[in-house]
Amino acid sequence: MTTAAEALRETTDIEKPSNPDQAGFVVPEGQPPMSKNQQKKLAKKERRVLYGANKSAMKIAEKAAKQADTARRRTEVQEKFAAMSGHEQEAWRLARQAKKQSRKSETEQKRSRLQQAMQSGQGVVIDLDFEQQMTESEIKSLCGQLQYSYSSNTHAAVPCHLYFTSLQASTSF
Repeated sequence: MTTAAEALRETTDIEKPSNPDQAGFVVPEGQPPMSKNQQKKLAKKERRVLYGANKSAMKIAEKAAKQADTARRRTEVQEKFAAMSGHEQEAWRLARQAKKQSRKSETEQKRSRLQQAMQSGQGVVIDLDFEQQMTESEIKSLCGQLQYSYSSNTHAAVPCHLYFTSLQASTSF
C-alpha cells in the first residue's frame, strides 16, 4: 500500500544539487548567474508543474490503495465471521442491525428537527444579490461560507430556517 506522497516520490526523480549556490540550475552561457530568489522562484514553478502532472497519478494511487484497504478489511471480517460459532454469528448480525437502526433513527431525528425549524424556528435571510460586485475568488469564498453555515445549521441542537435570497440563475456556484 503506497500513499500519495510515496507515489509522488517514486514518479519524480529529482536529485539534490551538489553545489548549493547554483541549486542545480544550469545557466546558459552569456547570461549572468541567477540570484537565489530567482532560483527559488524557478524551483517553485517546477514543483507546481510536477505536482500538476503527477496529481492524476496520485489520485489513481490513492484510489487503488483505498480499494485494497477496503478489500483487506472485508476479507478480515469474513474470516472472523467464518470462525464464529452459529450463536456468535447471530449475535453479530443482531449487533449490526442495532447499529443500522440507531443510525436510521438519528437521521430521522435530524430530519424532524430541520422540519420543525422550517415551520416554527427562527429564520435567517442571506441576500446573494451582490454577485455582480464580487470577484471570482470572493464568490468561491461565499460558497464555502454558505456550505459551512448550512452544515453547522443541520448539526445544531436547535436549527434555524435558512433563506437564500436573490440567487441568480447565472450564478455559477
